[in-house]
Amino acid sequence: ATRWLDPNSLERVILLAPAVSSEYDLSATLATARQGIDVYTSHRDRLYLGTGTDIVGTADGLRGVPAAGRVGFDPPAPLDPNLGRRLRQHPWNRSVAWTGNDGSHAGPLQSTYLRAYILPLLAAPTDR
Repeated sequence: ATRWLDPNSLERVILLAPAVSSEYDLSATLATARQGIDVYTSHRDRLYLGTGTDIVGTADGLRGVPAAGRVGFDPPAPLDPNLGRRLRQHPWNRSVAWTGNDGSHAGPLQSTYLRAYILPLLAAPTDR
């Protein structure tokens, strides 16, 4: 959806367990989001983003390519360095288990996890 928006027209994009391929071109979204993109991934999301995307493909229609929600995005080499700094990837690790996020597909939707890690990103930016 961001591909049709003007550059710097959004404050931030947050992706929780995205089902698009790890090779998905984020250039338009990176240019659109002033504060960049935060991507939350988990190698433990085996059912939906493992087996599920193996069977039906990723949301962008690819097969045989891992979902970004499992392995993160792998941007192509010529990504504009200024835009590349806007991409922040947050892989799941055991240190967040206290929030109820067990690394499964619904893990980032746990209320304690959302309050601790996601909602603070939505606060008004202070570095303008």
